[in-house]
Amino acid sequence: MALDRMSEAAPIHHGQVLTGPLFSEPMRVETVRANSAGSWIAGLVGTQTERIRSVGLTADDIAGLTITGSDLSYDADGRLLWLGLEAHALGIAHELDPCFGRSISRVDPLPHQLEAVYEHLLKLSTVRFLLADDAGAGKTIMAGLLVRELMLRGLAERILVICPANLTFQWQREFREKFDDNGNRIGGARMTAAATLRPNQTGRHCRLPSDADYAAVHKAQARVAAILEKWEHGGRQGLSPIPDEPTPVGDGSGVGRAFSVQRHGMFQWGDLFTARQKAALVELSAQLRLASPSIRQIGSMALSRLADKTVEAATQLGAASSPRN
Repeated sequence: MALDRMSEAAPIHHGQVLTGPLFSEPMRVETVRANSAGSWIAGLVGTQTERIRSVGLTADDIAGLTITGSDLSYDADGRLLWLGLEAHALGIAHELDPCFGRSISRVDPLPHQLEAVYEHLLKLSTVRFLLADDAGAGKTIMAGLLVRELMLRGLAERILVICPANLTFQWQREFREKFDDNGNRIGGARMTAAATLRPNQTGRHCRLPSDADYAAVHKAQARVAAILEKWEHGGRQGLSPIPDEPTPVGDGSGVGRAFSVQRHGMFQWGDLFTARQKAALVELSAQLRLASPSIRQIGSMALSRLADKTVEAATQLGAASSPRN
């Protein structure tokens, strides 16, 4: 009975956290029993290492410690408690539902897409994979599901999508519509490399972009805007200096959609060119209108060929460093 009274009078009790010079980390009290008058044996667990220790403490030792109380109260807002429980449940939902990303996304993936993401990609310790399916096989959906799962599981905080400039709209649209993730560069693209030519050397050479490269892009964008504004103020006489005819819509699904560039964000023929290409082609066209008929005819054919070779949808041939549609 004496020991019980001594235990009841102990200045620490179960659930409290002790910090101070006696310990290398905060210690949580699990058990307390009397040892002798003015001293107790405490069973402690490290809050960081989870190591268990049995420590003898005197009243003086306890007086030098900082004690965080564990007094319970039940006057909190029950709705906030429920919200916290729901948030915690969502945080570990992937442990109960291996396809949780699909469950909260507005997609209905096909079997081959589920197999690629959940049977191969997510099972790798380091996700490093190349998706090279045919056009229309749903690579965007597979990439979106992978990104969604990685972020839900806390394995990724930020995702960088590197794509051609004319595909930025498509990626932003697909993620907004299907995965609720908004792109943060709406209406623009990030330049990842600048291709240059060197004297007496064949082929193109890539380097990192500089401020001067971005300045050239911004200057071309301003020039194109000025050209369109002048045409607008002139009463829209004649054809638009920048082709504004709609591109083919295409139809069907799967490979059939590959014959329409609208799925890639190019709704007008002018979208097939960069701002610098548009500015250059418009200026050349203007100069050809001032030339003699013979020069104009030859120049028009050359300009047509130049436009065909510089379109963004052209394929670059590595050997000759020349584009081909």
